[in-house]
Amino acid sequence: MAAFYADHRDPRHRELWERSRTCFDHMAAVSEHPLERLQISFEGAELTALFVSGGEGTRPTLIAVGGFDSTLEEVYTWIGVAARRYGWHCLIFEGPGQWGALMTSPGLTFRGDYEKPMEAVVDYLFTRTDVDHERIALIGYSAGGYFAPRAAAGEPRVRACIANTLVVDCAEAAAAGMKGITNPRIIDAAFKIVLRFSTPARWGFQHAQWTFGIDKPHEWPAAYGGYTLRGREERLTEPMLFLFGADDVRDAAASTKAIVVGLVDFIRALPCDRSIHMFSQREGASSHCQMGGLSYAHSIIFAWLNHVMCGAPLPEAADASVKQEIIELFTKFGGNKASLGAISL
Repeated sequence: MAAFYADHRDPRHRELWERSRTCFDHMAAVSEHPLERLQISFEGAELTALFVSGGEGTRPTLIAVGGFDSTLEEVYTWIGVAARRYGWHCLIFEGPGQWGALMTSPGLTFRGDYEKPMEAVVDYLFTRTDVDHERIALIGYSAGGYFAPRAAAGEPRVRACIANTLVVDCAEAAAAGMKGITNPRIIDAAFKIVLRFSTPARWGFQHAQWTFGIDKPHEWPAAYGGYTLRGREERLTEPMLFLFGADDVRDAAASTKAIVVGLVDFIRALPCDRSIHMFSQREGASSHCQMGGLSYAHSIIFAWLNHVMCGAPLPEAADASVKQEIIELFTKFGGNKASLGAISL
């Protein structure tokens, strides 16, 4: 946490991150299940990765990627350790713009075409004899809800994709956060005031400076140009699962209802088999990426993966009240009741 809030220009930023990673490696060294630290070559740089074995033999493999601020080590706690319990290998990696990539290769900032680093990751998996090359799936957390579908649209060897939580167009979402303000001087002046009093805002902008390679606040929304899934719908032909928390839908709608409408319209336009799971507040997993309800999320994730990748039957469908809750939430915040008709809930 200390590394998380340190300014990237402060020498302690790297020092604390290294100490945090060392603590994780001490845990791995005494674990009964070995973890493999990896460096995957990518365009003359290195992507930090971790391979978690699901057991002996050739097994299906889940690739996991975090988001705007995620570290490889925390993604391990979100999904890697669970994948092993469910008998899946899990390869977690830090792509351009994420902690390990930037620490290992300074200047390797975020990029919208995440199919490029994904190609390098899948190339690596194809070198392993313990990976079933026909059963490779992908999950993305937070901003990874954009990175994962974008990668799957350009990497046909990924046979199933989970977006947790889906972002269709990052530039549109960033513009919504600006409340319609587009003048660079006004944006910079407003941020100057906000950053003085808000620790979360100050952290967010400092992290964006490092991960996007920007300087001024008005450059932040513009940095998302080209981060879109629009126009790539026809490339998403493999099964997809879209995970939402009720709190996330409400928060997105606070900025603009158009974001929620865009999510539903995008999902409906896909040619693949697609499913939505909404985590409600009464289930205890409604917060962003199911923090606070991870084990329940794992049961949903791996039931779906084992169904679409391994032919296992799905558990009983959600009861009518849960389905109605999903429909009413999307309807309230910008959709319409007919929008979800053709999507599995």
